[in-house]
Amino acid sequence: GIRDALMVVLRYDKNSGVRLKALDGLAPYVAADTRVRDAALEALLNDSDPRIRTEAVNILEPVEADMSVRQVLHTVANSDHSPQIRTVSREVLSRVPEIQ
Repeated sequence: GIRDALMVVLRYDKNSGVRLKALDGLAPYVAADTRVRDAALEALLNDSDPRIRTEAVNILEPVEADMSVRQVLHTVANSDHSPQIRTVSREVLSRVPEIQ
């Protein structure tokens, strides 16, 4: 349905503003739907627009306990080419308690 359509837009639309709106539309589902979570992780790793990547970090914060989310955030925080993305990722990770 709508989620699938938004994920397609997030992955393939040429307009970054449209992709950003799609990501915002997916935000309420990121905690409950692993497909949405994976789409947000993919946007964080691959999108060319730093606004979308920053928003992806922000919407992933509620599910930072998910190991795949933590791994991507650590990777991005340590090695992303964008200082802004590294900073945002580090900020999210600093607010997250370590998994015991």
